Amino acid sequence: MTSLAFEELRMKGWTVLRNCSDSGDIEELVKVTRKRYHNELHQTGDHFSKIDLESWTAGEAPLSLRLSSRCLKLCLSPSLQEFLKSYYQQFESNVELFLHLAPALRVVSSGDRGALVSPHNDYFYNRHLSRAVGNAVPFLTCWFGLAGSSRTHGGLRVWDSDRNRRPWGVLGDNESSSMLNFLSERKSHVVEWETGDVVVFEPWLIHGSVGHDSPSPRISLDARYFSRGTTSSRHYLRLADGAHFEPLTGPNAP
Repeated sequence: MTSLAFEELRMKGWTVLRNCSDSGDIEELVKVTRKRYHNELHQTGDHFSKIDLESWTAGEAPLSLRLSSRCLKLCLSPSLQEFLKSYYQQFESNVELFLHLAPALRVVSSGDRGALVSPHNDYFYNRHLSRAVGNAVPFLTCWFGLAGSSRTHGGLRVWDSDRNRRPWGVLGDNESSSMLNFLSERKSHVVEWETGDVVVFEPWLIHGSVGHDSPSPRISLDARYFSRGTTSSRHYLRLADGAHFEPLTGPNAP
């Protein structure tokens, strides 16, 4: 499985790691996310944080939940770490892995057909992470579908790309001529995945979402991982020992 996933990632810019997350861990995170989402978005009172309410309204869980042990436990899955370490060993002999903080835990309301993520690549939203040093991949995005998504309800869509013509210049503006030209020339695919799978993709990959019209809220988690070949100007975590580094400090400071 690992060698096939490596080849898919190298050639297509994305791959799916099957059964990479523990179902019990996912169930726990989904349960607490749904409870807080209902309580904090649909009820009012002085005991609810205005900042937390603004986060839910914007479609993202509050920072306290994104940095909770339940959320980080999924991000630190041993099988995922094993894959990432093996992947980066293609580029570096002494691999250290890091996690950008905080991971994004996203919630989309039931039947919100307007919750369509426009095509983009992750460089646009993660410019605090440097590009490649030499031929190394600067960072990898891992997307965990947790609840309420399927092929037709809020799934992940990706666009074909030739490895030798990576769209470095195509950023987040889906109205730009470069983006429109790219989308018109490429086929798109909806990624087939099930709960427990993790979709891994490189930062140049153009991706978006399928419109969400499921009766259940869509809950997903996405995180950015990188090695010593990448610098970060924000908070990050070293996977080996859990050490937390403040912005502009630590081994991966610019």
